[in-house]
Amino acid sequence: MIIGVAKVELELTDIGSLKDKRSVVKPIVQKLMNKFALHAAEVGQNDVHDAATIGVVLCGNEQRHVNEVLSKAIEWLENHQFEAHVADVETEFIQV
Repeated sequence: MIIGVAKVELELTDIGSLKDKRSVVKPIVQKLMNKFALHAAEVGQNDVHDAATIGVVLCGNEQRHVNEVLSKAIEWLENHQFEAHVADVETEFIQV
């Protein structure tokens, strides 16, 4: 079994409060899970208005497939017009 993990750092624009931040980050997380059949959650920078860290996880039998899905999810994030843009991505694969 291969577990693929991506830590995605987002920079948020025009966010004035934590409530505004949640209204941007929560739909991004939901769309990632629905579109790519993986799990995602906000995992860091919870008290910061202008940044968010999203953790994305997928497990499967083949690293090639897991890598392909994670890459497509990150590419989708980078190419869509949200009030956030991808600042950094770290990806790791764990074989269990």
